[in-house]
Amino acid sequence: MLRVLIDTNVLCADYYLRGTSARLLLDAGKRKYLQILVPVVVLREAVRRYRDETSGVVKDMGSWRNKLSRVAPDLRFFENARVSLGAQANDYEAYLQRVLQISNAIFLDFPEVSHEQVLNRILARKKPDEG
Repeated sequence: MLRVLIDTNVLCADYYLRGTSARLLLDAGKRKYLQILVPVVVLREAVRRYRDETSGVVKDMGSWRNKLSRVAPDLRFFENARVSLGAQANDYEAYLQRVLQISNAIFLDFPEVSHEQVLNRILARKKPDEG
């Protein structure tokens, strides 16, 4: 059986895995034509990048809100969209795991070497001299 190792860039190119390439890959995994392998480090990095991108969009929406308030008296829809994006960032990891599990993906744990500690520092954006 063919094995396909998913990289962070694949997940970040189509966060919700709804594009044609992603659907073909997931379908092949469901049908067991191939085995999808997803390292946990890749999953966590994709989630971090999604949160960063979502956060940037929410910030941009804040500046647009100020511009829109001059011409649009009712911004409830706009505010709801901002809140919804924040909530989606919290649910994204569970969504991604669920979609991949449906396609029989195998999640690869961290190696014996303590890469997890290094990754946690990177994700927290801590410098080497910061405890």
